[in-house]
Amino acid sequence: MKKIKIISILVLLIITSLTINTYAATEESFELKLETSIGSINPEETFSINIVLDNIKVTTGDLGIGAYSAVIKYDTNILEIVNATAATNWEIMTNEGNIIANTKNAEVVKEKQNTATIEFKVKKTAKLGDTEIKIENIEGSSGLTTINGKGISKKVTIKEKQAEKPNDNNQNTNTPNQNTPNQNTNTPNQNIQGNNNQ
Repeated sequence: MKKIKIISILVLLIITSLTINTYAATEESFELKLETSIGSINPEETFSINIVLDNIKVTTGDLGIGAYSAVIKYDTNILEIVNATAATNWEIMTNEGNIIANTKNAEVVKEKQNTATIEFKVKKTAKLGDTEIKIENIEGSSGLTTINGKGISKKVTIKEKQAEKPNDNNQNTNTPNQNTPNQNTNTPNQNIQGNNNQ
């Protein structure tokens, strides 16, 4: 009877530890945020967006993220990618919005940092208004397990290019005909006096 109790307790402990490990693994997460200082932009202009690794919560492997893959989605009628560069200590490969990135030294990252910069160009025929750039299908590696990540998108407003206005700061106060001649209150014929014979 004593052996059955011990075996039962061991089985319960094993099941409990497996449940805790499974729960911890499902709680692992990280975010890829798209960050830019641009709020609005004109057609035919370029702007950059950083892919920032943040909110890293990893309890397995090396307790951080050493690589990730993701897809950048955007309206191809409005925007096009013209360049992609890796941040310091990162390497990236891109192809039609698909991104694979990893650290150069094969070590994991545990704190927020920029991983890459994507340069976009607004097409000449772009529709005006808001457009959203999303980052989806994110998977990261802790060196031991694959972790699903969350993507934080970014909205950019395409606005009509304003026509250049002439510089108002160069107004010359001495321009001819600016002061009307004969504004003197003592000008002749101001008071009508003369012959009233008609």
